[in-house]
Amino acid sequence: MAFLVTAACMIAAACVCALSYIAANKRLEAGAALPARGNDSGEDTAEPSGSVGQTEPAGPADSGPGFLVQIKRGFSVSPVSRWIVFAAAVLLTGVVCFCAQTFQWGGSGIDAIGFIKVAVTALIMMSAAVIDLFTKKIPSLLPILFLIVGTIMLAVEFIYMRESFPVLLAGSLIGLAGGFLVLLLLSFITKGGLGMGDVKLVGAMGYLSGIAASFYSFFFATVLCLIVTLALLISKRKKLKDELPFGPFLYLGYVLAIILGKF
Repeated sequence: MAFLVTAACMIAAACVCALSYIAANKRLEAGAALPARGNDSGEDTAEPSGSVGQTEPAGPADSGPGFLVQIKRGFSVSPVSRWIVFAAAVLLTGVVCFCAQTFQWGGSGIDAIGFIKVAVTALIMMSAAVIDLFTKKIPSLLPILFLIVGTIMLAVEFIYMRESFPVLLAGSLIGLAGGFLVLLLLSFITKGGLGMGDVKLVGAMGYLSGIAASFYSFFFATVLCLIVTLALLISKRKKLKDELPFGPFLYLGYVLAIILGKF
C-alpha cells in the first residue's frame, strides 16, 4: 500500500513539475521581452529565454552574466540537465511521501490528515524550487495555495478532531506568524538577501505544516546553501556578488527534515 501511494504521489509530482516548468518558461519569456522594448530595470537584461547563443556577443558573454544567469541559460540549452532536475525533484517527493507513511514519530504512525499535509507541502515546495531555479522568483500563488489547503485541513480537523482543534489551530497560527516574522526579520537584516518570496513561502508552509516544519526546513536549507556556496567559492565558480536561488534549498531542507523525522 505504501508503494502504491508513493507511486501516486510521484505521478502527481511529475505533473506539478511539468506545470512549474511551463510557468517558469512563461516568466522567462516575459522577462526576455522587456529588454527588447527598452526595459530600464537593469536586471537580467541579457538573459535569453530558451535560445542558444543568439543574444550576446562573444566578449561580454564570458564575463558579464552572474552565476544564476548561467544556471538558467544552462537549463535552457541542455535538456539533459533539465531532465535530471525533474527526475531528482520527483524522486525526492516520492522519498518524502514514502518516509511519511513508514516512519513513526512518538510511537504512532502518521495519520491520513498528517500525510496529506506532508504530500501537499512536498508538492508545493517542489514547484517553488523548480520555478525559483529557473526564474529567481517564487510566485505568490504558491503561498496562497498553502493558505487555502491549510484552511481546508483546519476545517477537516474541526469536524473530525474537535477536541484537539484549539491546539491544532494555535499551531497553525503560530507556524504562520512565527515563520513569516522570523524570516521577515532576517530579510531586513540581510538587506534583501532573503527574498520576500522565500519569506511568504516559509510562513505559509508553517500555516499548513506547523512551526517545526518551517523551522527545520529553513535550518537545513541554510546549512545546505552555505555548504554549496562555500564549495562554489572555493572552486571559483561563483563570486560573492553572485546570487543563488534559495527555493531549491528550502525544498531539500524539507526533504531532509522528513527523512530525519524532525516533525
